Amino acid sequence: MESIPNKKIPLKYKNLANLTLIIVIIVILWGAFVRVTHSGAGCGEHWPLCDGQIIITDVHYEKLIEYTHRFTSGFSFILVALLFFLSRRVKDYSLFKTAAFWSFFFITTEALIGAGLVLFGWVKDNSSVARALVIALHLINSFALLYNLTLCSLTSSFPNLNISKANFRKSAKNHLLLITLFLIVGAFGAVTALGDTLFPSNSLVEGFWEDLSITSHFLIRLRIFHPILALILSVKLISLFINFEFKNDVSKYSSLLRNIPKLGIVLVIAQVILGVTNVLLLAPNYIQISHLLLSIVLWMTFISIIFIEADTPN
Repeated sequence: MESIPNKKIPLKYKNLANLTLIIVIIVILWGAFVRVTHSGAGCGEHWPLCDGQIIITDVHYEKLIEYTHRFTSGFSFILVALLFFLSRRVKDYSLFKTAAFWSFFFITTEALIGAGLVLFGWVKDNSSVARALVIALHLINSFALLYNLTLCSLTSSFPNLNISKANFRKSAKNHLLLITLFLIVGAFGAVTALGDTLFPSNSLVEGFWEDLSITSHFLIRLRIFHPILALILSVKLISLFINFEFKNDVSKYSSLLRNIPKLGIVLVIAQVILGVTNVLLLAPNYIQISHLLLSIVLWMTFISIIFIEADTPN
């Protein structure tokens, strides 16, 4: 059995992992804000510079929004890279080091996907199949990044847990179908959000008939799949959280970890309510971004369940 010397991870790694996770979440949410404000072309077709400039001078609304996203994305890349290179100095703790490596891998692919969106013009009012596919891939990549950054945060924040890399891998495999479903729902959610942004409905009834019409744009016709898949995922997650049992004495865990199953139930219910509200109010920008934020927190809660499940008795 692989030993897990969590206590060898200094506090600075915990602080860096948590800070990086928070910054990346902010960057992802700001990316959604770029989409809903149609600001993706704010820096022109230049990447990574904004209109060929490091510091912008000709400032306008769309450029400022996109420039802010570029700047914060670059900062998050530096943080993840720092986490990765510092993790090489941690002896023996392979789970933390592996998560840091994959975090660096996915922040790199995240940057490349973002570059592709700009350089190929898949921004602003572009409604092509290519943009929809890349947007779905972007969401999956973002959640893969969050998966590993969350694991970095958990492994460095709770050094008393006896979790081996092998046991965590086994726990993740046990939930592979649910992980896959979560990513599929997220991908369809990203495409649905794109459709809502580019083709807003004037009324709930009009939107319903547009979803069913064969003459509607494919982004509109795809909207129906997200709520159906999300409902299936919600039922499965509720079942997981309700039936979850700790393998060890619960006193071993912090109050946060002890309440993870309850938090998961609350988040699923809140997400369903917010999703229905989003449909009824015709997908206003603030609800779209709030919906994404809840999805991220729910994803991290689900990962925490996998993490706790991998904890073996001492």
